[in-house]
Amino acid sequence: MTDLLKKYWFVGLLSLCLLGITGYFIYDTYKDVLPGKKVNNQDIVYSINNIDVSADEIYDKLYDKYGI
Repeated sequence: MTDLLKKYWFVGLLSLCLLGITGYFIYDTYKDVLPGKKVNNQDIVYSINNIDVSADEIYDKLYDKYGI
């Protein structure tokens, strides 16, 4: 076992570094992602004073106002 470690120590070190870099990349990618909130299977965009406003409600208001 020690002969194997002496012979391939550099490969082991590179593997450990690659694993650490990959782990940090995954952590850094997902650190700012917040879990979404759903009520009645609709995505909630914002909530003020316990009143939830869904994306569909915002789209309807924009369509009524601008007709797009």
